[in-house]
Amino acid sequence: MPDLPNEVICHIVDLVDCLKTLWTLLTVSHRMSLFAIASLYRDLTFDSRYSPSAGFRPLTHANALEKLARTAKYNKSLLLTTSFTVFRFISPQAKNESINSILPFLPNLRRLSITMPFVGPETLKLVPQGAQLTHLVVQDTVYSHDFVQFLEDHPTLTNIEIGGYCISEPLTLSVSPTALPRLRSLACPLGLAPKLGRPSVTDLKIVNTSREGHYIAIPEELAHELVVVFPSLRSVHFADPIHFRSAASLISLLPDVVHLQLYQPSVRYLPLNSRSTPD
Repeated sequence: MPDLPNEVICHIVDLVDCLKTLWTLLTVSHRMSLFAIASLYRDLTFDSRYSPSAGFRPLTHANALEKLARTAKYNKSLLLTTSFTVFRFISPQAKNESINSILPFLPNLRRLSITMPFVGPETLKLVPQGAQLTHLVVQDTVYSHDFVQFLEDHPTLTNIEIGGYCISEPLTLSVSPTALPRLRSLACPLGLAPKLGRPSVTDLKIVNTSREGHYIAIPEELAHELVVVFPSLRSVHFADPIHFRSAASLISLLPDVVHLQLYQPSVRYLPLNSRSTPD
């Protein structure tokens, strides 16, 4: 092992995809532990959907997040973190306070994904302004001046996914036309799309457009607005039920679109003998 160059050890550790094995490597040697720590901290994921190894308590992810939050201020290994993911916890122990204590100490963050019931702009703005953020995923937030300022502070964003939003007061503020020049992929509710539209966006996904079981129609005025802010679209995906004529009308105005995906609701088929027939 002492004869192996650092490049080889780094490559070996990068091939390890088992968290338990990485923890074991920490005890092999001081040299090996340095590479293991780098691998452990590069992608920090706290996801309650995936059960940890046998013998771990169900709240392991929540406990680990809280422990990291308590030591974040003094944890220099967070300088290695480029991806930070938190998925919604059933446990009430996992709150935004833990995330708020960690984000300010991730100056090299590239990918941020927080899938919890609500993530306020004040939490997002804790990401260091100098972080070269490229990917952002949030479940629900507030479209506000603070949220717009956060986006404009991170012009390196290439992918944005917003599951839902609310507006606490009447707001017509849009992101600056010169902001987010590298944005390529956008997923957001229909009402938010015109505000975030960029000429650089080639992939658009519309989410939460309608109530469950109800198809939504795109107003003609909104369709023309979408065409103006998304002139380079190549792919459009409607993740919820959409009125077919509305979709067809919008796509007809976007000549460069080559891929269209519509939501297909499940259909319950009745046995032939139970279907009503005309008299």
